[in-house]
Amino acid sequence: MSKFFHLAKAMSRQPKPKIKSAKLIKFNVQVLNSVILTLVIFLGVTYLVQINGLVSQGYQIKDLEVEISQLQQAADDLRLESLGLQSMDNVQGKISQLNMVEAGPVEYLQVTPLVAVAR
Repeated sequence: MSKFFHLAKAMSRQPKPKIKSAKLIKFNVQVLNSVILTLVIFLGVTYLVQINGLVSQGYQIKDLEVEISQLQQAADDLRLESLGLQSMDNVQGKISQLNMVEAGPVEYLQVTPLVAVAR
C-alpha cells in the first residue's frame, strides 16, 4: 500500500496546468447576459403586441354589442308595427278604402264519381 501513497503524493506535488476558466466564464456570462436581454426584449414586444390586439378586439366586441342592441330594438319596433297593421280595426278601415266587398255565401261544387273503363 505504500506504493500507492507514494504515487499519490508524487502526483499532488506536480503543478497543475492553469486553465483560463476566468476568461471562459466571463465570456459565457457576457453571452448569457446578451441572450437574456434579447429574450426579455423579445418577450416584452410580444406582450405589447398581444395586449394591443386584445384591446382592439375589445373595442370591436363593444361596437358589435351596441349594433346588436340597436338591431334588436329595430326588430321589436317592426314587430309592434306589424301587429298594429294586422289588427281588425286597421283591416276594417282598409276594406272601405280599397273598395272591397264582403264575400257572400260560398258554394262548393259536388264532384260525382266518373266511371270510365279503358278498352
